[in-house]
Amino acid sequence: MEERKEAEPKSGGNGPARRRWLCNRWTIAAVLTLLGYTLAGFLLAPWLLNRYLPRYVDRQFGHQLSLGRVRINPFLLTLEVKDFGLDDAAGEPLLGYCRLLVDFELESIIRRAWVFADIILEIPALHLVVDQTGRLNLNKLLAKLPATAETPAPAQNEAARPVRLLLKHFALTEGALHFSDRS
Repeated sequence: MEERKEAEPKSGGNGPARRRWLCNRWTIAAVLTLLGYTLAGFLLAPWLLNRYLPRYVDRQFGHQLSLGRVRINPFLLTLEVKDFGLDDAAGEPLLGYCRLLVDFELESIIRRAWVFADIILEIPALHLVVDQTGRLNLNKLLAKLPATAETPAPAQNEAARPVRLLLKHFALTEGALHFSDRS
């Protein structure tokens, strides 16, 4: 009997248990879910924003939106947008910026508020123009926004409370405001 035990190859002791664990459908589901989340966050979401957001803005508001590089990190919950530009229907610039970084925090769940570690806006530019009729170009954009329903008094509806927001760090660098009065 002892000779037979020595002749059998050693399997590491827990080979079948390891195979069972790796083949467990819950493990496979968790790995596939993590893989899907990773691919959707790093690849799919930036592609969708670059492809469909300009179309949506054109259809809904009649303005032209241009986006540079969009990067999303689904694990750190960060969004970075470079070379953003919004032009009016005539092609004149309305607003833009070189870089926007938004760092959202999971701490929001505990605090029951929107918590941002960083919001960094670099080289924003706002172009305000008063046309011949005395109307501001920004008003044309705001007029196309959907009207909000009238909110009831806070005593009647508890959901009417203001949104809780915690912003730990905000940076605005090298901004510009261009104003033109054509009236």
